[in-house]
Amino acid sequence: MKKEKCEAVMDEFLMKDKNEFLPLSVILHVIHCKECRTMIRRMTLAEKSASKSLSESIPADNSTLNAVMQRISAMELSSGRNAKPVSFAGWIIAGVIMIIAMMFFGFYTSPRTTSSMLIIAFYLIFSLSVVVYCIAFVTSNLDFFIKKISFRKNPAVSVN
Repeated sequence: MKKEKCEAVMDEFLMKDKNEFLPLSVILHVIHCKECRTMIRRMTLAEKSASKSLSESIPADNSTLNAVMQRISAMELSSGRNAKPVSFAGWIIAGVIMIIAMMFFGFYTSPRTTSSMLIIAFYLIFSLSVVVYCIAFVTSNLDFFIKKISFRKNPAVSVN
C-alpha cells in the first residue's frame, strides 16, 4: 500500500514543471516519507549538476533546438495537458470594483450622519478585503510568478 502511494506521489511530482507549485497532498507525503524525500533531493541535485554544463547561450535559430522544441510541443498536444493561460482581466475588473466601492463609501458617508465606529468598521473590512484580494491573486498565479522570478535568476541560459 505504501509503495503504491509513493509511486503515485512520485508520478505527480515528475509531471510538474520545474518550480511549479506542488499539491498539498504531495508536500505532506514528502514531509512524512523519508524515501520519497531522499529520492526528490537526489533528483534535484542531479538536475542542478546536469544544468551546470548549460551555461552557454544557445542561438534561437539552432536547428537541434527547434527540433527538440517541436517534439515537446507535439508531446504536450498529444498528452491533452494544455497550458493554463494567465489572464489578468478578471483581477483588474475586481480590483477596480473594489476601489470604486471604497470611493463610493468615502464620498457618501459624512461624519455627522454616520457613527465614527461604523466608519472605522467599514474601512477595516475594506482593508481586509484588499489583503484577501492580494493573497488570492498571488496564490492563484503562483506558477506564473515563480517562472518569471526563476527565469530572471539564471539569464545565462536563454532559449528564446
